[in-house]
Amino acid sequence: MDDNLTLDDRFALAYDTGPTPHTEYENDPVGWAVDVLGIPERTIRWSMNPEYEGHSWDGDPDPLVKIAEALARWEKNVGAESGTGTGKSFWMAVLILWFLGCFKNSRVFTFAPKEDQLRKYIWKEIGLLWPKFVIHFPQAVKRDLAIRMRGGQDESWGASGVAVGVGANEEVASKAAGMHAEHMLLVYEETQGIPVPVMKAGEHTSTAPHNLRVAIGNPGHQHDSLHKFCTKKNAVHVVMSALDHPNVVTGDPSLIPGAVSRESIEERREEDGEDSPEYQRKVRGRSPEQASNALIRMEWLRRSAERFAARKAKGEIPETITAIGVDAANSENGDKAAVAAFHGNTLPRTALRSFQCPDSNRLGKQVFDLMEAKGVSQEHVGVDNVGVGAGTVNELARLGRQVRRLGGSNNCVKRAERAPDGQPFDWVPDANEFLNLRSQMHWQLRQDLQHDRVDIEWNENLAEELTTIEYEPHNGKTKIEAKDDIKARTGKSPNEAEAVIYANWVRPRARKVEQPKARGGEDIAPRIVLVNGQWRRERRGRIDEEELRETPRRWSNRPRWQSQRRPS
Repeated sequence: MDDNLTLDDRFALAYDTGPTPHTEYENDPVGWAVDVLGIPERTIRWSMNPEYEGHSWDGDPDPLVKIAEALARWEKNVGAESGTGTGKSFWMAVLILWFLGCFKNSRVFTFAPKEDQLRKYIWKEIGLLWPKFVIHFPQAVKRDLAIRMRGGQDESWGASGVAVGVGANEEVASKAAGMHAEHMLLVYEETQGIPVPVMKAGEHTSTAPHNLRVAIGNPGHQHDSLHKFCTKKNAVHVVMSALDHPNVVTGDPSLIPGAVSRESIEERREEDGEDSPEYQRKVRGRSPEQASNALIRMEWLRRSAERFAARKAKGEIPETITAIGVDAANSENGDKAAVAAFHGNTLPRTALRSFQCPDSNRLGKQVFDLMEAKGVSQEHVGVDNVGVGAGTVNELARLGRQVRRLGGSNNCVKRAERAPDGQPFDWVPDANEFLNLRSQMHWQLRQDLQHDRVDIEWNENLAEELTTIEYEPHNGKTKIEAKDDIKARTGKSPNEAEAVIYANWVRPRARKVEQPKARGGEDIAPRIVLVNGQWRRERRGRIDEEELRETPRRWSNRPRWQSQRRPS
């Protein structure tokens, strides 16, 4: 029992006083909404309107009823992806009050990414319905984001609203330990913005037979929390299309004031187009494959996989490993390490692996052994040297290999600072456009996939990791989402994606810029080429015997050569 309860609260609990629940409506939430709250049934059961005769449903028929009936059957997980203006928040408010009014000692928790979202949507609707509800339950008290059915401070029968942004993960996870009751309903609104760990915490605490969860929202993309919840095994998935709403089908925007209308849909159609992701999300309640600000698009990955398959069928996949990317780890049970090995501009599925790595220094030795076995030059091995990656890089240095140190917060690499190695770069994003090296490296893979420069064998896990990475403008530059933020949002660290991005950044590339020519067409400008692990200067097809220093740790420190003057 809560130590904060007043004496009156304890007395009420001891003698089981309090409201009398409407047990006769336990299996009939629609009937309760009509009889107790006075909601017209045709605004709930849309098909009752005569205009629906012959209507071709774009989403689920009578979606509000489908949600209510699933909860009445004690379905554990009910998810609704909805277009905007369809009344989902209003209906959740009705179902929360039905649950509290029909099940004695029931508890309801509502979640949203931000506190103002809690007040703006479901709890605002609860406030509008409260005068009718409290007539039947006069002891009930409603405060800011709380309902107490017995009044006072007694939380054993009531509802609470909880904000669950990315920064609140640990706090919510700890609070979940106290979220238990025989009759419990967890309601997630704007679920597409709720971090996956919060959703998992709710799943772990919903252990009793009548512990139910319902998630609603306007879909973001197929890897967000809402779509994952809706499509999980044994979940009831409801699609609420604005094209099916009574205001639209009947043509009467006053039928449900403030809801979607034919005019608003037509504006969306003209602005975005029916095939656009925005129209599909906001009108039809359909999830696009990735967010509008996703770094990588799924169609690019499929196109890349098709090219790989065609080359594999012809036996054109190079056997030689030309570049290695390493995302280090140092944990027996936490994040995994990942290693990606490009074969030319191709990445076979077998050349990408992730694994538990309890010792980042030992990982350095494993990478060294791979370099030795496959003959991979140190300038074509990239490792994030920040954090646990420092142990991997230091071990490689101890073994005599100065690999590329790819600290994400490093300054961007300028085009002129990309040292040629015999197979120089084909394209490097403009350093002035990006916040840091991490953003620049990620954008390089985006451009390579978009312009068909790399062929990656299909890998479902890699595709999901790459398409969940997002970018945003930051002080006039492009910023890629931090790895920790991705993990907090999705519940998973994109280890394989990071390894592929590093390997792609350091792989050999073909130069687009032509060398200056003499009058007779002979190359006269010196080139810097790699010979036996040493940088040497080549002029007129011959290697200059002057020995250059070995590749430094940072490309920005490489020798800078001035072109010769043309002969007079």
